[in-house]
Formats: sequence, C-alpha cells, structure tokens
Amino acid sequence: MDKEEGILIPKALFSDPKYKPMYFLEKMAYAYILNQREMNLAVVGIKGQELADFLGVTENEANQVLSGLIRKGYIDDMGVRDGYPRMWLLQIKR
Repeated sequence: MDKEEGILIPKALFSDPKYKPMYFLEKMAYAYILNQREMNLAVVGIKGQELADFLGVTENEANQVLSGLIRKGYIDDMGVRDGYPRMWLLQIKR
C-alpha cells in the first residue's frame, strides 16, 4: 500500500487482549509506527509533527501518546534526534 493512500491497522490491536490497555490514539500511533518500518529495521524514526498531523492532535499531544506507549511497554525509546524537525527514535517491542 502506498503510504500516501493510508496505513494498515492490524486487527490484533482491537482483538488481542495484550493491546487492551492501549487507548484509541495509542493504537493509531502504534499502527502508524508499524507502517513506518522499512526493511524490518530495528529502530524507527518518527517525526512528532507528522504523527500529530496523522492523529489530528498537537505535537505535544502526540508526544504524550508516544510516552504512553513507552510507559506501557509497547515501544522502547531509543532517544530523540534533536534539531528540526525533532525525531523520536523508537524500537517496537513484540
């Protein structure tokens, strides 16, 4: 699927009990992160503003969503690349 057309949202985010603790925006952010993975790279770079635009929230709110996913153990924070645009480096945990 072309990234400009949309993203794939795994059914498991809504049916698998291990994802039950996720809020809706966290599920959408997680799906966005999964779709950003290319060539099965271990670490994914996510621009906070791009995620915010996708979710329809502010960048600060998008950062809070990412923090929630980290706190709940769905992703690991591998650091932030400072500069413009700011980019989160994340590792997906399965």
